[in-house]
Amino acid sequence: MDKYYIIQELNQINAARVNRMRVAELVLTSESNFLPLLQIVFNEHSKTAIKAAWVLEFVTHKKLNWLSQSSIENITKNGSIVILPF
Repeated sequence: MDKYYIIQELNQINAARVNRMRVAELVLTSESNFLPLLQIVFNEHSKTAIKAAWVLEFVTHKKLNWLSQSSIENITKNGSIVILPF
């Protein structure tokens, strides 16, 4: 599943829990789906960023270990977000 497929799925949902869970279950089928979801969440120009954050909540509830330092570093390398030092 690629980022564009996830975006397509996000565009079809509203805030109903059942819809958010359905997309979360799609992402949970493989850890390789997690990075594209994070990229969508942290893309400030994405109209689906809020919906992706809704889904991220459900995904991290089941697979918190997927949210590792390496996944965050991968996002920053792609220019989606900038982490400022304290």
